[in-house]
Amino acid sequence: MKRTWIIGFLLAAGVGALWAADKPPRSYIPAEQIVTLSAELPVREALEILSGVAMAATGKTIFDPSNREQPIGVDIFHRHWRDALEILLARNQLWYLETAESYFVFRPKLGRDGKPLFIPSGAEDPTRVTAETREVKIEAVFFEGDRKTLREFGINWSSLVDGKLFVQADGSAADELTSSIFSVSTGGSGTRGGTEIEVEALMRTLESHDKGQIIARPEVIVANRKKGRIQVGQDFSIKSRDYAGNTIEEFYSAGTILEVTPIIVFGEERPYIHLDIHAERSTVIPNPVSTTVNKTQAETEVLLYDGEQTVIGGLYVTKITSVRKGIPYVKDLPWWVLGLRYLFGYSRDERDTRELVILMRAHLVEDASTRFSKRIQLEESRRKAFEQMQDRFK
Repeated sequence: MKRTWIIGFLLAAGVGALWAADKPPRSYIPAEQIVTLSAELPVREALEILSGVAMAATGKTIFDPSNREQPIGVDIFHRHWRDALEILLARNQLWYLETAESYFVFRPKLGRDGKPLFIPSGAEDPTRVTAETREVKIEAVFFEGDRKTLREFGINWSSLVDGKLFVQADGSAADELTSSIFSVSTGGSGTRGGTEIEVEALMRTLESHDKGQIIARPEVIVANRKKGRIQVGQDFSIKSRDYAGNTIEEFYSAGTILEVTPIIVFGEERPYIHLDIHAERSTVIPNPVSTTVNKTQAETEVLLYDGEQTVIGGLYVTKITSVRKGIPYVKDLPWWVLGLRYLFGYSRDERDTRELVILMRAHLVEDASTRFSKRIQLEESRRKAFEQMQDRFK
């Protein structure tokens, strides 16, 4: 009997040890994942704080489509961020759904007892595509301009409003483009001035004066919460060998790459479009030993209304070209011809720095169900019109 009691005690201790190993104590949680929130803090601000902690811990953000300004109503002291999130949401009759990219906050249905009925995972997945899923049409313009010219005009890309930019140019730069599209009025000093100009007209004018080039005008329609990708460039491969000596060829993308994930946010008066943007400009320099990739990246998130434009600038690319100058023919003679090439010519490297500007516009597109209904109505109206025309000629 005594032996049986000892065996039972050891089994219970083993089960307890396993449970403890599966659920570590709070002392093992990093300090940066523990939060304290005041009851007077608005729900929106509390979720922003928790979103930053969740992003650092899991790589996912907390997204709430409704900016709730009411206080959270409960003091949360020294709790793990996920526990704090669940306490906050339960107090305000909210809950969250964990997706591949974020923790999506929603208000679940209430039962007869007034408590939330938490829907099963996947039933309200915001990334799930249905016939009512809205789409976003993204129009982009890739423009590459001469950095020196853009600096002379004092172009501030952040001043873009309703498709217009504020341009502040000096006299020489202004005179060069005055005859084409606009004149820059002088200010009080007589040497500086400013004006507003449509950004696309400015790009076309710079292109006509060989100060820039519109690389591409891609358009893409992306479903809500899905990633759209635009690439102007090419893929390159790098060959390597595995442990067995087999050749492995891996492909990578280079050029101008734009990745956009739209999220439609429904406000009180109108819908808005949240864009998660990743822009990249890269060039490949092959080498017998290794391949070098020069890369310039920009990542940002913007909130636009339907039809609004935004711009990404500051992506610079420097091209170095070796040129030979001097007296024609003589400068290109071989070195052993009395060394004349060194007397009548010289070599130098010329740097050409250009700025890549990406102009984007986002439009809401009707869902497929609505478009199909309109098509049926159009076909029905055409059929009735055809029948009426036949009746006239009978």
